Amino acid sequence: MGKKMLLGLGAVAGACFMVSKKLTEEQREKIAMKVDEIILDGHDKALKYDCYAREFIKENDFGGLKDRIIEKTKKYASDNKSVDDALESLKRATKDLKDHLEETGKNLKDLADVETEDAEVGYDEPEDDWNDDIVINGNTDSAFGEAKKAGDENATITFYPHKKD
Repeated sequence: MGKKMLLGLGAVAGACFMVSKKLTEEQREKIAMKVDEIILDGHDKALKYDCYAREFIKENDFGGLKDRIIEKTKKYASDNKSVDDALESLKRATKDLKDHLEETGKNLKDLADVETEDAEVGYDEPEDDWNDDIVINGNTDSAFGEAKKAGDENATITFYPHKKD
């Protein structure tokens, strides 16, 4: 919508520029007087309606409306015990969650500090952690080594494309 408005504003500005170039001096003066008259009329109407609105507010006593709304809100809030209980429960749950998150954060920070200290003294991972890695090498005790021993050096079989003899 912003692009359309900007495009429309540009079109109006362009049209005004074209019209201003084609107008004579006398026509420009008439248009300027007409625009000034419209602006003054609009200003007068705005002031008139502002006065009407202020009189209406004074007659109908909207001055204490904010105070009355706050008073009724407090009255309903104090009368309703379940709302107070729910708010209190929410506050307790929020505090418990905050405490839990702070404790977890401290534990994670302590754990990170311990791991950093272990890395600084040359701590190695236990064998169980690195034994799960797949290592492909030419050792004879591996499955690849045994297959290499059992088979031909050039035992590559081509399935596709078929050779035509």
